Amino acid sequence: MLMLFLAALEDPEKKNDFLYLYYKYKKGIDNFLLHYLNNTEDAEEAAQDTWFDISRNISKIDLDDKVKERNYIYKVAKSKCANVLRERKRNSDIIFSDFMENLQSSIDIENDLHEQEECKKIVKIILSMPDIYQSVLSLYYVNDLKVTEIARTLNIRYSTAKSRFKKGKKLLQNLLMEAGIDDRK
Repeated sequence: MLMLFLAALEDPEKKNDFLYLYYKYKKGIDNFLLHYLNNTEDAEEAAQDTWFDISRNISKIDLDDKVKERNYIYKVAKSKCANVLRERKRNSDIIFSDFMENLQSSIDIENDLHEQEECKKIVKIILSMPDIYQSVLSLYYVNDLKVTEIARTLNIRYSTAKSRFKKGKKLLQNLLMEAGIDDRK
C-alpha cells in the first residue's frame, strides 16, 4: 500500500516527507484508530484513507513545527474515524428500519386478539433461538442499543456483534415464515 501512496507523489522531496511521516506516525495512527473503532477491518480502512489524504496534502503539513505536524496527522485520522462511525450508524438505522417495516407489516398488536397471539408466538420463537442471537436481538430491539454498544456490553468485537445481528434477524424472519406469521407468502 505504501508504494501506491509514493507512486502518487512525483516530487522526490514530497516522497521523502511522506515516508518520514508514515514511519514516524503509522503505529500511533493504527493504535488510535483501532482503539476508537474497536474493529480491525474498519481501523485498517480508516488508516488507508488517512494516509491517502496525507499523501495528497503533504505540502500543507508544516514539518518544521512538530506540534502542528502531529496535530494535522491525528486530525485527519480523527476525521476518518468519524466517517466510519457515521457509516456504521447509518447502516444500523437502515437495518432497524427494515426490521420494523417487516414486523409492522406482519403484526398489528393493538387491532386484534389473534395478532396478540402471534406476538406471543414471536416472543416464543425469539426465546427458542440460540443465546448468541437472542441476546443481540433483545439488546438491539428491546434495550435500543446500537451494535457498537451491544459489542461492548457483550464484550465481543463489533464485527461479531454485527454478524450475529444479521444472522439472528435472518433466522427470525425464517422462523416467522415457518410459523405462518410473516406476510410475505
